[in-house]
Amino acid sequence: MAAQKPNRPSKILLEELFAGQDDRFLECFYQFESYEFLKHFTTKWLDDSRPWAREQWIGYLHSSLNHPGHEVVIKQAFKSAIVRGDETLLVHFLVAFDGLVRRGRTESYAYNHDQRRWAVHKRLFAKPNKTVRFETGRYHEYTWGRRKHRVPLPDIVNRPGN
Repeated sequence: MAAQKPNRPSKILLEELFAGQDDRFLECFYQFESYEFLKHFTTKWLDDSRPWAREQWIGYLHSSLNHPGHEVVIKQAFKSAIVRGDETLLVHFLVAFDGLVRRGRTESYAYNHDQRRWAVHKRLFAKPNKTVRFETGRYHEYTWGRRKHRVPLPDIVNRPGN
């Protein structure tokens, strides 16, 4: 049985939540992944001069920013804040960007031949932090002789550790 796609809200619902200054707007916005739609809507959101829209930007920047497909939103909004000289929004971007790199302490061991002993090196290690889109049903296709063969590939899923 094929996996069902989760129910996604409609674009009309998002537009209504945005126009009506509804607090559910961000929760609905996080669920969209379409590059073209997000690019268009981000431009509209940036041009909105209402204080509510500004508060939503700040709320968006203080979220996890781990939403698949939202790279265009971050990039477009950051470039727009630079061009407009919007220092307040840039400060919130800096705080958000600072939280993206998560470092953990690690220990590595190296043998010192001169001293004839092991040395312990403590370092900060930055773990990979990616937004991954779900990809199921992947396969690799190749030709051997006159026959085509398909080899299934593992599914790609977004796990909390990403």
